[in-house]
Amino acid sequence: MNFEILKRKDIKFIYKANLISHATSAERSVYKDPFNAIIASRTALECLVKGLIEQNNISSASVNNLCEMIELCLDKHLFMIDSKSAGSNATYVRQCGNKVVHAVTTIDMHIVNEENIAKALDVVSSLYEVIRIAFGIDDPFDRSKIPFGDYEIIRAVKKIEGEIVCGDYNYFVRE
Repeated sequence: MNFEILKRKDIKFIYKANLISHATSAERSVYKDPFNAIIASRTALECLVKGLIEQNNISSASVNNLCEMIELCLDKHLFMIDSKSAGSNATYVRQCGNKVVHAVTTIDMHIVNEENIAKALDVVSSLYEVIRIAFGIDDPFDRSKIPFGDYEIIRAVKKIEGEIVCGDYNYFVRE
């Protein structure tokens, strides 16, 4: 899984356990529950920006919501590299999470279909990009590492032409 790198990397972060919990929950939910993948991504993002603010002893008394927390992180240069990319990815995760939670979208994210899985995958990969930037992680997001619920992918095999499966691969997995 992509977010497993947070466990292996020596990161000093006050909300590290919560961040890992929500991020891995998002990653595990992509294929089985796109709705919860997006919600968990937004929650992980909130852990990240709140922790960056607190860890850097920045007053957040005037900050009322996640949008303002993201802006504060950008204004104070709390992301290690490429704050423009971090800002656009964080905003995307926040907006998608808000749309799903507040039923602003006409798409029913509770339905597990290719469109909703693709949206959840985009949101989770955007979350990964924000975290990667925040902690200076070199490893890019790898879609083939996304587990199928409780199953971890061991090997991906390219599907045969004409084979009808969701995505481009068949997977060997383990629990």
